[in-house]
Amino acid sequence: MARSEQEQGLSSGKPFSHRTVCAVAALAWWGVSLWLLLKPASPPGAIPHFDKFGHAAMFGLQAALLFGASGWRAGRVWLALLPWAVGSEILQGWLTLDRSPDALDAVADMTGAMLVLWPLSLIARPARLNAPAAPRSTQNETSRGDACSTPHEDSN
Repeated sequence: MARSEQEQGLSSGKPFSHRTVCAVAALAWWGVSLWLLLKPASPPGAIPHFDKFGHAAMFGLQAALLFGASGWRAGRVWLALLPWAVGSEILQGWLTLDRSPDALDAVADMTGAMLVLWPLSLIARPARLNAPAAPRSTQNETSRGDACSTPHEDSN
């Protein structure tokens, strides 16, 4: 059975769900972070390895936005950010003249993500556990092609 517009959140009075807003913001921030990671390098600062804090902050913000977009699933965010952390370092080595890949930058990226995801997942866990369970599909619905709708979708 097809879901009505109200069940899908299209006529709920809200123009966009929090997941949509977080997804759009995460995509925009990804574009900004791509520019930051590939722009010409700044001159080294007075504090060695201070750029690691920038990497951690950049990936921490990305993790927070993706956490909201994923429906509060830290594992999904971690799996999305890990290849981006490694890939961004590889891109710095290939696409820039004055930057080089640094494994410690990727470690700083994932550390920043972890420092944000861990407390967020602790905060979101009670809300997820207390949420009403979504109804399971019956065999008839699955045979009609509704198997692609996930039982974990929220109506926000």
